[in-house]
Amino acid sequence: MSEPVVKTYDQEKQTQSKNKSNIEKVTNLESVSRKQLKKNRNRELAQRSRNKRREKVMSLVLETEKLEDKQKDLQAEITILHQEASQLEYILTCHRWQYGTNCPIFENELYYA
Repeated sequence: MSEPVVKTYDQEKQTQSKNKSNIEKVTNLESVSRKQLKKNRNRELAQRSRNKRREKVMSLVLETEKLEDKQKDLQAEITILHQEASQLEYILTCHRWQYGTNCPIFENELYYA
């Protein structure tokens, strides 16, 4: 049989040092791997956040354009209604001028002014 291997103190220290070195390398690899994973995860979250913000801005721009179009339509309708009101006031003024207090509308109580 073979004789048991007896290591000297220096040999034992070298073996422990190598083991520590290997453990440190594995730990460093795990640490780097964890850091890389964290970095990648953070990068993805940041990109998602930017995309979400970009989509929100785009939806707000579209909504703003729709509201501006609606405002233009309402302004046009207001202008038309003002013109109609002016025409009706003119017609009423002419009617009062023509009939005075003997207006048939006054007699039927259909006029509420």
